[in-house]
Amino acid sequence: MNRISRGLKLQSGLTLIELMIAGLLSVIIAYFVGNVVISSNSSAATNSGSSEAQESARFISSWLQEEIRRAGYSPSVDATTVPSFAAICADPAIVPPAANADCSYDSTMGVAINDRIAIQWVFDPDTSAARDLLTCTGAAHGLANQTSVVDVYWIESGNDNNGYDNELRCVTYNEDTGLAIGNAQAIATGIIGLQVLYGESDGPSAVAGSEELKNVTRYVNATAVTDWNNVLSTRFSILTRSFSDTPNNPDRRSFILLDGEPYTFDDQIARYPLTITVDLPNKGWR
Repeated sequence: MNRISRGLKLQSGLTLIELMIAGLLSVIIAYFVGNVVISSNSSAATNSGSSEAQESARFISSWLQEEIRRAGYSPSVDATTVPSFAAICADPAIVPPAANADCSYDSTMGVAINDRIAIQWVFDPDTSAARDLLTCTGAAHGLANQTSVVDVYWIESGNDNNGYDNELRCVTYNEDTGLAIGNAQAIATGIIGLQVLYGESDGPSAVAGSEELKNVTRYVNATAVTDWNNVLSTRFSILTRSFSDTPNNPDRRSFILLDGEPYTFDDQIARYPLTITVDLPNKGWR
Protein backbone atom coordinates (compact mmCIF):
# COMPACT_ATOMS: atom_id res chain seq x y z
CA MET A 1 0.00 0.00 0.00
CA ASN A 2 2.78 2.44 0.88
CA ARG A 3 4.44 1.74 -2.44
CA ILE A 4 1.20 2.61 -4.32
CA SER A 5 0.74 5.88 -2.37
CA ARG A 6 4.35 6.86 -3.00
CA GLY A 7 3.87 6.12 -6.75
CA LEU A 8 0.75 8.29 -6.99
CA LYS A 9 2.57 11.20 -5.37
CA LEU A 10 5.38 10.93 -7.90
CA GLN A 11 2.81 11.04 -10.79
CA SER A 12 0.97 14.15 -9.57
CA GLY A 13 0.00 16.66 -12.42
CA LEU A 14 0.92 20.31 -13.00
CA THR A 15 -0.11 22.90 -10.52
CA LEU A 16 -2.38 25.83 -11.50
CA ILE A 17 0.55 28.26 -11.34
CA GLU A 18 2.59 26.09 -13.68
CA LEU A 19 -0.31 25.97 -16.13
CA MET A 20 -0.70 29.76 -16.04
CA ILE A 21 3.01 30.27 -16.68
CA ALA A 22 2.94 27.83 -19.58
CA GLY A 23 -0.11 29.56 -21.06
CA LEU A 24 1.51 32.99 -20.72
CA LEU A 25 4.68 31.78 -22.45
CA SER A 26 2.58 30.31 -25.28
CA VAL A 27 0.76 33.63 -25.77
CA ILE A 28 4.04 35.57 -25.83
CA ILE A 29 5.60 33.18 -28.34
CA ALA A 30 2.47 33.27 -30.54
CA TYR A 31 2.49 37.10 -30.42
CA PHE A 32 6.07 37.40 -31.61
CA VAL A 33 5.65 34.69 -34.27
CA GLY A 34 2.52 36.46 -35.53
CA ASN A 35 4.37 39.79 -35.71
CA VAL A 36 7.17 38.19 -37.68
CA VAL A 37 4.68 36.69 -40.17
CA ILE A 38 2.77 39.98 -40.52
CA SER A 39 6.00 41.96 -40.95
CA SER A 40 7.29 39.49 -43.53
CA ASN A 41 4.05 39.67 -45.52
CA SER A 42 4.06 43.46 -45.33
CA SER A 43 7.68 43.68 -46.45
CA ALA A 44 7.02 41.26 -49.30
CA ALA A 45 4.07 43.36 -50.50
CA THR A 46 6.11 46.56 -50.25
CA ASN A 47 9.04 45.05 -52.12
CA SER A 48 6.69 43.71 -54.77
CA GLY A 49 5.15 47.15 -55.31
CA SER A 50 8.54 48.85 -55.46
CA SER A 51 9.78 46.22 -57.91
CA GLU A 52 6.78 46.80 -60.16
CA ALA A 53 7.43 50.54 -60.27
CA GLN A 54 11.17 50.10 -60.84
CA GLU A 55 10.67 47.51 -63.58
CA SER A 56 8.30 49.86 -65.42
CA ALA A 57 10.79 52.73 -65.06
CA ARG A 58 13.67 50.66 -66.46
CA PHE A 59 11.62 49.47 -69.44
CA ILE A 60 10.25 52.91 -70.29
CA SER A 61 13.61 54.67 -69.90
CA SER A 62 15.32 52.07 -72.09
CA TRP A 63 12.66 52.43 -74.78
CA LEU A 64 12.78 56.23 -74.77
CA GLN A 65 16.58 56.30 -74.86
CA GLU A 66 16.65 54.18 -78.02
CA GLU A 67 13.97 56.30 -79.68
CA ILE A 68 15.45 59.65 -78.66
CA ARG A 69 18.80 58.68 -80.19
CA ARG A 70 17.06 58.76 -83.56
CA ALA A 71 16.41 62.48 -83.19
CA GLY A 72 17.86 64.59 -85.97
CA TYR A 73 18.69 61.68 -88.28
CA SER A 74 19.03 62.56 -91.98
CA PRO A 75 20.14 60.09 -94.69
CA SER A 76 22.12 62.77 -96.51
CA VAL A 77 25.14 64.43 -94.91
CA ASP A 78 24.76 67.29 -97.37
CA ALA A 79 21.15 67.94 -96.50
CA THR A 80 19.96 70.81 -94.37
CA THR A 81 20.30 69.97 -90.68
CA VAL A 82 17.16 68.34 -89.35
CA PRO A 83 15.91 69.68 -86.01
CA SER A 84 16.21 67.09 -83.26
CA PHE A 85 12.67 67.65 -82.07
CA ALA A 86 9.57 69.28 -83.49
CA ALA A 87 8.85 72.89 -82.58
CA ILE A 88 6.66 73.90 -79.66
CA CYS A 89 2.90 73.41 -80.11
CA ALA A 90 1.08 76.38 -81.60
CA ASP A 91 -2.18 75.17 -80.08
CA PRO A 92 -1.68 73.14 -76.85
CA ALA A 93 -5.34 72.12 -76.90
CA ILE A 94 -4.67 69.87 -79.92
CA VAL A 95 -3.39 66.55 -78.59
CA PRO A 96 -2.25 63.38 -80.38
CA PRO A 97 -3.34 61.64 -82.48
CA ALA A 98 -5.23 64.65 -83.84
CA ALA A 99 -3.93 66.42 -86.94
CA ASN A 100 -1.10 68.93 -86.35
CA ALA A 101 -0.34 67.59 -82.86
CA ASP A 102 3.17 66.59 -84.01
CA CYS A 103 4.84 69.16 -81.79
CA SER A 104 6.78 69.49 -78.55
CA TYR A 105 4.81 70.46 -75.47
CA ASP A 106 5.99 71.78 -72.14
CA SER A 107 4.01 71.76 -68.91
CA THR A 108 5.02 72.58 -65.35
CA MET A 109 1.69 71.48 -63.82
CA GLY A 110 3.05 68.23 -62.43
CA VAL A 111 0.68 65.28 -62.32
CA ALA A 112 -2.16 67.23 -63.95
CA ILE A 113 -0.47 67.67 -67.37
CA ASN A 114 2.87 66.24 -68.49
CA ASP A 115 5.41 67.13 -71.15
CA ARG A 116 5.31 65.67 -74.66
CA ILE A 117 8.33 64.46 -76.68
CA ALA A 118 8.22 64.92 -80.47
CA ILE A 119 11.25 63.18 -82.03
CA GLN A 120 11.99 64.33 -85.58
CA TRP A 121 13.98 62.45 -88.23
CA VAL A 122 14.01 61.80 -91.99
CA PHE A 123 12.96 58.51 -93.53
CA ASP A 124 15.24 57.14 -96.27
CA PRO A 125 13.54 54.69 -98.71
CA ASP A 126 16.95 53.10 -99.40
CA THR A 127 17.49 52.23 -95.76
CA SER A 128 18.44 48.72 -94.69
CA ALA A 129 17.45 49.31 -91.06
CA ALA A 130 14.21 47.55 -90.17
CA ARG A 131 13.24 50.18 -87.59
CA ASP A 132 13.30 52.93 -90.24
CA LEU A 133 10.45 51.19 -92.06
CA LEU A 134 8.19 51.23 -89.02
CA THR A 135 6.21 53.72 -87.01
CA CYS A 136 6.99 54.11 -83.32
CA THR A 137 4.29 51.51 -82.61
CA GLY A 138 5.94 48.89 -84.84
CA ALA A 139 3.58 49.12 -87.83
CA ALA A 140 4.79 49.59 -91.43
CA HIS A 141 4.43 53.27 -92.40
CA GLY A 142 4.51 52.68 -96.18
CA LEU A 143 6.42 55.86 -97.06
CA ALA A 144 8.07 55.77 -100.50
CA ASN A 145 10.08 58.99 -100.54
CA GLN A 146 12.39 60.82 -98.20
CA THR A 147 9.97 62.22 -95.67
CA SER A 148 10.36 64.07 -92.41
CA VAL A 149 8.55 62.11 -89.72
CA VAL A 150 7.84 62.86 -86.06
CA ASP A 151 7.40 60.23 -83.33
CA VAL A 152 5.31 61.76 -80.55
CA TYR A 153 5.30 60.30 -77.02
CA TRP A 154 2.88 61.45 -74.32
CA ILE A 155 1.04 60.20 -71.22
CA GLU A 156 -2.67 59.47 -70.99
CA SER A 157 -4.27 58.85 -67.60
CA GLY A 158 -7.69 57.37 -66.90
CA ASN A 159 -9.90 57.54 -63.84
CA ASP A 160 -9.54 54.00 -62.49
CA ASN A 161 -6.35 54.80 -60.52
CA ASN A 162 -5.04 51.25 -60.85
CA GLY A 163 -1.90 51.91 -62.86
CA TYR A 164 -3.16 50.12 -65.94
CA ASP A 165 -4.88 53.27 -67.21
CA ASN A 166 -1.71 55.38 -66.85
CA GLU A 167 -0.17 54.84 -70.29
CA LEU A 168 2.82 56.04 -72.25
CA ARG A 169 1.44 56.33 -75.78
CA CYS A 170 3.00 56.98 -79.16
CA VAL A 171 2.00 57.87 -82.71
CA THR A 172 4.08 58.69 -85.80
CA TYR A 173 3.28 61.71 -87.97
CA ASN A 174 4.13 62.73 -91.51
CA GLU A 175 5.65 66.12 -90.77
CA ASP A 176 4.79 67.44 -94.24
CA THR A 177 1.06 66.84 -93.84
CA GLY A 178 0.69 67.02 -90.07
CA LEU A 179 -1.34 63.79 -90.18
CA ALA A 180 -0.78 60.67 -88.09
CA ILE A 181 0.50 57.55 -89.84
CA GLY A 182 -1.47 54.63 -88.46
CA ASN A 183 -3.03 54.40 -85.02
CA ALA A 184 -1.73 55.59 -81.68
CA GLN A 185 -0.89 52.78 -79.27
CA ALA A 186 0.17 52.32 -75.66
CA ILE A 187 3.86 51.47 -75.21
CA ALA A 188 3.75 50.83 -71.46
CA THR A 189 1.46 51.22 -68.46
CA GLY A 190 2.15 52.40 -64.94
CA ILE A 191 3.71 55.76 -65.90
CA ILE A 192 2.29 58.93 -64.38
CA GLY A 193 5.01 61.56 -64.84
CA LEU A 194 7.12 62.82 -67.77
CA GLN A 195 9.22 65.98 -67.81
CA VAL A 196 11.81 66.90 -70.46
CA LEU A 197 14.68 69.38 -70.73
CA TYR A 198 16.68 70.01 -73.89
CA GLY A 199 20.46 70.44 -74.03
CA GLU A 200 21.12 73.38 -76.32
CA SER A 201 24.38 74.65 -77.74
CA ASP A 202 25.14 78.27 -78.59
CA GLY A 203 25.61 77.15 -82.20
CA PRO A 204 28.51 76.79 -84.62
CA SER A 205 31.80 78.38 -83.73
CA ALA A 206 33.90 80.43 -86.11
CA VAL A 207 36.70 77.91 -85.58
CA ALA A 208 36.15 74.97 -87.93
CA GLY A 209 36.34 71.59 -86.23
CA SER A 210 36.25 73.10 -82.76
CA GLU A 211 35.05 70.70 -80.05
CA GLU A 212 33.08 73.57 -78.61
CA LEU A 213 30.61 73.02 -81.40
CA LYS A 214 29.37 69.91 -79.64
CA ASN A 215 29.15 71.30 -76.13
CA VAL A 216 25.78 71.74 -74.45
CA THR A 217 25.72 75.11 -72.72
CA ARG A 218 22.33 74.89 -71.02
CA TYR A 219 19.34 72.64 -70.37
CA VAL A 220 16.01 74.37 -70.90
CA ASN A 221 12.38 73.38 -71.33
CA ALA A 222 10.70 73.35 -74.73
CA THR A 223 9.37 76.89 -74.47
CA ALA A 224 12.88 78.25 -73.82
CA VAL A 225 14.65 76.55 -76.76
CA THR A 226 16.00 79.24 -79.09
CA ASP A 227 16.98 77.01 -82.02
CA TRP A 228 15.88 73.35 -82.30
CA ASN A 229 18.78 72.72 -84.69
CA ASN A 230 21.14 73.41 -81.78
CA VAL A 231 19.64 70.80 -79.43
CA LEU A 232 22.38 68.18 -78.96
CA SER A 233 20.98 66.17 -76.05
CA THR A 234 17.95 65.76 -73.89
CA ARG A 235 17.26 64.98 -70.25
CA PHE A 236 14.00 63.33 -69.31
CA SER A 237 12.56 62.37 -65.96
CA ILE A 238 9.78 59.80 -65.51
CA LEU A 239 7.66 58.70 -62.56
CA THR A 240 6.17 55.21 -62.47
CA ARG A 241 3.85 53.47 -60.03
CA SER A 242 2.86 50.02 -58.82
CA PHE A 243 -0.48 48.53 -59.75
CA SER A 244 -1.87 48.23 -56.21
CA ASP A 245 -1.54 49.74 -52.74
CA THR A 246 1.47 48.68 -50.72
CA PRO A 247 1.76 48.94 -46.92
CA ASN A 248 4.48 50.79 -45.04
CA ASN A 249 4.61 53.64 -47.58
CA PRO A 250 3.97 57.13 -46.15
CA ASP A 251 0.43 58.38 -46.75
CA ARG A 252 1.67 61.65 -48.31
CA ARG A 253 4.68 61.93 -50.58
CA SER A 254 5.94 64.37 -53.22
CA PHE A 255 8.26 63.87 -56.19
CA ILE A 256 9.95 66.58 -58.23
CA LEU A 257 10.75 65.85 -61.88
CA LEU A 258 13.13 68.40 -63.43
CA ASP A 259 11.30 71.74 -63.82
CA GLY A 260 7.79 70.44 -63.13
CA GLU A 261 5.66 71.23 -60.11
CA PRO A 262 5.79 68.59 -57.33
CA TYR A 263 3.84 65.41 -57.97
CA THR A 264 2.05 64.94 -54.64
CA PHE A 265 0.02 61.88 -53.62
CA ASP A 266 -2.10 60.90 -50.62
CA ASP A 267 -2.03 57.12 -50.85
CA GLN A 268 0.23 54.14 -50.20
CA ILE A 269 1.02 53.27 -53.82
CA ALA A 270 4.72 52.63 -54.50
CA ARG A 271 6.28 55.06 -57.00
CA TYR A 272 9.70 55.36 -58.56
CA PRO A 273 11.34 58.44 -60.17
CA LEU A 274 14.15 58.09 -62.72
CA THR A 275 16.13 60.73 -64.64
CA ILE A 276 18.19 59.97 -67.77
CA THR A 277 20.38 62.17 -70.00
CA VAL A 278 20.67 61.14 -73.67
CA ASP A 279 23.24 62.46 -76.15
CA LEU A 280 22.08 62.66 -79.76
CA PRO A 281 24.56 60.86 -82.03
CA ASN A 282 22.99 62.34 -85.16
CA LYS A 283 23.65 65.89 -84.08
CA GLY A 284 26.92 67.73 -84.51
CA TRP A 285 28.12 70.50 -86.69
CA ARG A 286 29.37 69.58 -90.16
